[in-house]
Amino acid sequence: MKKCLVIGKGVSGLAAQNLLQKLGFDVEMVTTDEPCKEKEYTVAVLSPGIDRRHPYLDSLPKGTEIISEVELAFRFSKCKILAVTGTNGKSSLCTYLGVLLNAKVCGNIGDPASNVLPELSENEWAVVELSSFQLELMFSKKIDVAVLLNITPNHLDRHKDFQEYKEAKFRIKDLLKEGGVFLQGDDASVTSGRHFLGSAMDVIHYVEKNIGGSIEVADQLFKPLPHRMEFVRELHGVNIINDSKSTTPASTIYAVNKTKGTIILLVGGRDKQVPFDVWNEAFPSTVKCVICFGESREKIKKTLQSNFVVYTVNKMEEAILKGLSVASKGDTLLLSPGCASYDAFKSFGDRGDVFKGEVMK
Repeated sequence: MKKCLVIGKGVSGLAAQNLLQKLGFDVEMVTTDEPCKEKEYTVAVLSPGIDRRHPYLDSLPKGTEIISEVELAFRFSKCKILAVTGTNGKSSLCTYLGVLLNAKVCGNIGDPASNVLPELSENEWAVVELSSFQLELMFSKKIDVAVLLNITPNHLDRHKDFQEYKEAKFRIKDLLKEGGVFLQGDDASVTSGRHFLGSAMDVIHYVEKNIGGSIEVADQLFKPLPHRMEFVRELHGVNIINDSKSTTPASTIYAVNKTKGTIILLVGGRDKQVPFDVWNEAFPSTVKCVICFGESREKIKKTLQSNFVVYTVNKMEEAILKGLSVASKGDTLLLSPGCASYDAFKSFGDRGDVFKGEVMK
């Protein structure tokens, strides 16, 4: 029996283990704190949360092939695949395309690919969201339509520089089947209510024309994902918007430019080593003040204080109180952190839920 190693015991690791066991492989599952037991493995499946440069990988038996969990799923799939990557907007677009095609959505959003792709027939479509971490360790040419949205600096705490991050994203093109279609856009293609913008809309029209589905029907069924420019409530004349999904400076710029009127902006969290100085030129004069919280608060303050009124607090809850105290009727309190959430929250969703809970009290 062939021996396989799964590194990481999270959701994707468990999905990989389950698929391999169904296929008859002998599976060993470890974390990076546990030594592997065998001297030879057919393959090692690395969870996306673990850096491919992690020293643990140097301890693996020589010749071990290292792949991502989605690559594992690709190797045992027969279905048609529409795959999407990019920095901003890919989750919303994937969700919409799933509705449009009545197709399963998996990968970096929803179910792990290993739970979905091998179960579909060759005539069925799947919509797969791919992250740069997954793409780095993917090799199988299984994609029928590959979509690359915008690329702006992100995950520079994992990638050595922006060029490496871009190269990881462009790997999606290398995974096309012969005769596969590559669609690329350059704008920030995210949802605004029920509508898509720019290249995302071009992708949607392409899919309707060439694959199937009805945009009219999809528009009626599609529900925008939470934590993406999500209106929460009006409080004493102040509009409150949750954009916790914003984890890069570029996504914060997009949110600010989409917000009408005067803005009280809440930013901060764990620094992803993406420069904040782009905010100085990109933020309009409608930004009344910036309130910084979390690990990156002092770095952001130092970057912005020459051009904006900046306050620093320790926690997001304190940022909300400060924001409401300086807000006037007609202002918008906008949470668009531009940073990762892991300094204080389990995920951007957890951060957004806490934000909504606090402002609904």
